Amino acid sequence: MFEVLLTKIYRLEKILQSIDKGIQEQLKHNFERERLEVLVQILLQLQQKKRVAKTNTEKGLQEQWMDKQEVLQLLKISERTLFNLRKNQMLSYKLVGGKLFFNVKHVEALLERSP
Repeated sequence: MFEVLLTKIYRLEKILQSIDKGIQEQLKHNFERERLEVLVQILLQLQQKKRVAKTNTEKGLQEQWMDKQEVLQLLKISERTLFNLRKNQMLSYKLVGGKLFFNVKHVEALLERSP
């Protein structure tokens, strides 16, 4: 009889250990899932901030720079005249991807100086 009780106690201990392992695994899984959800939220927030920053940067660049065609139309000059302005360093520019861009403030200053 004593041996039967010991066997039952041993079986119960094994069942409790199994349940304990299951609970630990479930807690670990829940913790990992919650941590993953937090990381996803952080990633989404960073993507949103990046989108906003990119939009603001693009707006800022559009407000600060004009391409060659815009300058030609605004100043009502030929491409050759624009070339000479660049050559004589009367109008600064940036070359980006093979395309010329001119600072809006410099173009406005040139407009004010011209008769």
